[in-house]
Amino acid sequence: MASKTPKNFPSVENGKTIYPLLTEEVTYPTPSTPGPSGVPGGPPSSIGQMVSAAMRDVLGVRPKDAKSFVAAINQSFTGVEVEGRTDYSWGARTGMLAPSDSGAYGVVQASVYSQANATITQALTLIDGLYAIRVDVDPKDVEAVRSVVKTRLNEILTELGQENGPRFQNVDQLFTILTGVTPGQTAAVSTIGGLLARFRRIFGLEPARVRTVDEERNVTNFQVLVDAINALRITWADQRRYFSLTGDPRAPLSTRLPRLWRHLDFIAERLQQVYFIMDSVFLGPAERQVIELDFNLPLGQDKMFLSDLLAWLRDVAAGGGRALIDDGGREGVRTFASTIAQLQMLFTAATQQSPTSGIPPAYFERRVQDGLKVLVNELNRTLSIANGIASRPRPVKYLDTGLQQPSGAMGRLVVGSGFYEGMDASAIGHTGRVTVVNDRLAFVG
Repeated sequence: MASKTPKNFPSVENGKTIYPLLTEEVTYPTPSTPGPSGVPGGPPSSIGQMVSAAMRDVLGVRPKDAKSFVAAINQSFTGVEVEGRTDYSWGARTGMLAPSDSGAYGVVQASVYSQANATITQALTLIDGLYAIRVDVDPKDVEAVRSVVKTRLNEILTELGQENGPRFQNVDQLFTILTGVTPGQTAAVSTIGGLLARFRRIFGLEPARVRTVDEERNVTNFQVLVDAINALRITWADQRRYFSLTGDPRAPLSTRLPRLWRHLDFIAERLQQVYFIMDSVFLGPAERQVIELDFNLPLGQDKMFLSDLLAWLRDVAAGGGRALIDDGGREGVRTFASTIAQLQMLFTAATQQSPTSGIPPAYFERRVQDGLKVLVNELNRTLSIANGIASRPRPVKYLDTGLQQPSGAMGRLVVGSGFYEGMDASAIGHTGRVTVVNDRLAFVG
């Protein structure tokens, strides 16, 4: 009888143990010792987070205060008087900003959206009132181009009102489709292109076709329409730098935070994956509560339970970091950056534990270590962004002139930008005491 060739089973190396494929989360009984937030080393199930998510789904925004909460409710629910009672019906928001909602990019987005809302509302009224002067045009073509232009304007308004901030590439493209010119160029009535040029051609809105006073008024209204859209486009071109990924270092704080929020969301998501990965190698919540990590760092406490470290990061990423920054502003960002720096150091040390330290072998599986390393890399990126936001841009000096003080002593009047209370005179190339009048004017004496 022929001998059978033995099957080659994959070898099991240190850190590469083969585990069964986990297709759903493993459930564990709740240990008697609760974790830091009542969750024993496992993924969070915060009631507050569930409420916040439900409010976001129903209202379309995360209200930051009572005023924005009332405004969101008024936009989402409509009341109708029926036989002496008020019936309310819910309608999903389209992502546009409520009057008291500033969106992710704060006052800058609110300002641009406010102007866009007024301009586009006026533009839509003008478009509805325009009529074709040409007698040889198909009425279907007239209504088609009218509808397309109105749709594009509404798309601009919707994009500018996105809660997470407008995608500036899409806004640029929409303006280019309407006017036929690229960002930074002017779009006069005589040089207009794109959909507005097609609108003018199909309607016959050229001065040479005017025969009556009413037709002249019709052509003038089209010129007003082009000027209004062009003015909005110029405003957008001036403000769009605040919505880029890198942002403007001199921009208001609220315009620089959305990028940080996105990275915090990513950390929270990755942390959930790390929990799942640990479950997949049967490193459950109870076991995570007794795994002692030895950091060997000069932090006063050189050991920490794995569950405590993961819960700390969860609390920061899931809301604690945002609350700190919302309450403390730029100072809150600095404190947040120091917390992220410490977490980054601890998670780096967590990936460098010794296999002989008594930690279960499952902790050293490649998938677990790779998951922790992803968290370390993302904490590094988040720290870099937070440090960039927390640091003040260097003041810029434009004009420097001598000025005599009332006491007779000479001083220097400095004109520039980016001045702030408490800045050092060396920041603008001087020595002495600095008196900051405003962000553009300072006196050194």
